[in-house]
Amino acid sequence: MQPVARFSLILRFLVLTGLVITVFFSLFGYQQYMSGKIREEESLILSANIEADMLSITLAQPLWDFNSQQIQALVAGEMKQPYVAGIDIFDQDGKLVEQGHKQVLPERVLTKITRTIDYAGAGNPQALGSVTQQPSTTSMYW
Repeated sequence: MQPVARFSLILRFLVLTGLVITVFFSLFGYQQYMSGKIREEESLILSANIEADMLSITLAQPLWDFNSQQIQALVAGEMKQPYVAGIDIFDQDGKLVEQGHKQVLPERVLTKITRTIDYAGAGNPQALGSVTQQPSTTSMYW
């Protein structure tokens, strides 16, 4: 009877060791997944901030000239970015000038990034309106 009891003790030890290793690797994998997800979101927000800055600069002249075709073209070009869920352009009175939105679940929209559109023609800067961009995580693979 000694060999059976010894085998049972070894079997218990192996099962317990396998269970501990499985839990450890599961937790390690989850931690790696979450840190990768956070890095991707931070990178996405940084890219969206850069795009919002560029958009606020490029929209100054079309808003000053009331060139709606150029404004629509700029919005259409930005909407082709896979991480842009929406863009709203407002004039200095807060009226909506142009907008573009994709069908995105609300929980996929990370934040709203708003920039002021300033025109610095003739040496006197003037606020023309604002642009709001909404980056989303729909282009991410998690």
